[in-house]
Amino acid sequence: MNNKDSAFSHKLFVLFIAAIAFIQFTSFLPNEVRLLSLLIVCFFCIIDRRITQGSKNVGMLLFFFAISFFYVFLLGRGHFNELRNIALPYTMMFTCMFIAPHILRLNSKEINIIYYTFGIGLLITLIATVVIVRINPNAVRTLGFGNAEGEAENALASFYSRAGLITYSMAHILPTIACALTVQAIELQKKYKKIVLGIIVLLTLYVMYSATITTALLVSVLSILLIFTYDMAKGNTRRFVVLSVTAVVLVLATGGLTRLLTEALQGSNNAINEKFQDIITSIESGSATGQLEGREDHWQLTFDAISKDPFFGGASGPTDTGRHILFFDYWAWYGFFCLLLFVSWWREVKSLKRILNKEMWGKYLLCLLPVIMMVFSKGPHFLPAYFFVTLLVLRVCFMKTVFTKGIR
Repeated sequence: MNNKDSAFSHKLFVLFIAAIAFIQFTSFLPNEVRLLSLLIVCFFCIIDRRITQGSKNVGMLLFFFAISFFYVFLLGRGHFNELRNIALPYTMMFTCMFIAPHILRLNSKEINIIYYTFGIGLLITLIATVVIVRINPNAVRTLGFGNAEGEAENALASFYSRAGLITYSMAHILPTIACALTVQAIELQKKYKKIVLGIIVLLTLYVMYSATITTALLVSVLSILLIFTYDMAKGNTRRFVVLSVTAVVLVLATGGLTRLLTEALQGSNNAINEKFQDIITSIESGSATGQLEGREDHWQLTFDAISKDPFFGGASGPTDTGRHILFFDYWAWYGFFCLLLFVSWWREVKSLKRILNKEMWGKYLLCLLPVIMMVFSKGPHFLPAYFFVTLLVLRVCFMKTVFTKGIR
């Protein structure tokens, strides 16, 4: 391939990364188109001669995929029943892992193309979701989660999807996006840009509140507060720990957490108010109550499956776990083989460290906190979205900040 052809294929590679950033986050197009877009970007990544970087992590991920196929199709176990059930999730996870190392080699202009393309999709989706949930508060939790029943609900779900309603899975990456935008707002010098990013962050929080995405909302607020605390500490880890511990002690000692949740109960979203009330009651009683009690039952089912065979997985099928605690669900299905998946993912996530200075690395870790917390509190169906936000969206956001500030 000559230089001219190579430059052209590289431009197509960048454009298709921008395209999948938009297509995978938004809900306008059907799954078949989303799958095709992922395959195309992998193709251009290969012809762009960029298949050597990160090959060890990709190899570990593919090895896990092979083991999962062995469990399902030969042993009759694992977390899916048919290949079509995981065609899009596995392809998304592989593509994000495959292209993640090469994003670090892009220049400022190429990063901007991806960043602003995704930003357009983000704004369209947030605005559309706000409008839709004002009409139907349960749209994201039911229709956006694929729980539509009957011809009427399916037609309504299809209409909402074409109108731009955020999916339930993508709603759970909003905390990480909000954190990344918060870091950018802190690092920028121009006030109008800070204001714009601040408004978008508030919009993401409002979407999570109005759509009753409780866990995501709580971890968003916590992570954003920690980012501000870390910035106040000037990146000094010891000072940050002291400030954070002091704040936590004061909150717990004064009953600030329950008071804050009680004040949140004054909002107009009755569904999220009920969840906040369950959290308050659980904290005050010292045991899970209400909806948290049901979540505890799901966790126990998963731990029981692990205890049957902690080495190779004790779950005999997808319904043998509670499917509400991602890491341990995979452990129940695949035993220690699940570490191939999580170790390869973490190795690629932390590869960004080599281009960040100490302070930015600390903020990057705080942006990862929502995903880490939800890996141990939410279901396995969110995993492809977590790959998407950590290996593509968050990486592009921090690359944008690096180029803007010139910090490494």
